[in-house]
Amino acid sequence: MSGLELLQLAYEYEGSYRKMAETTGKSAATWQTLHTGKYKHNPDKLYALIRKHYGHLEQEMIICPAIGEIHSEVCRKYADAAAEGKNMSDRIYAIVRKHCDTCERGKR
Repeated sequence: MSGLELLQLAYEYEGSYRKMAETTGKSAATWQTLHTGKYKHNPDKLYALIRKHYGHLEQEMIICPAIGEIHSEVCRKYADAAAEGKNMSDRIYAIVRKHCDTCERGKR
């Protein structure tokens, strides 16, 4: 899995660049510019930091009926929030939450 793919998974897992910044100690703007391809420096150190904090996301991918391939922990986080009626300020959660009731993995 490439560093950019892992960055995407980390973003989906956390739900925002701000939360990624809190976890890694790098700014939200740094993660956003790297994610959008506008980072002008060598990204190797940032990808190493992503692997250190989010390397566990490289395994256990599943297929979400709403958005496709997703990590099982991200699925569990969204399914739990949907079952509890929580409202997360996450763009991807807004897409998947209505599907969690009909998905086998989302049912509780």
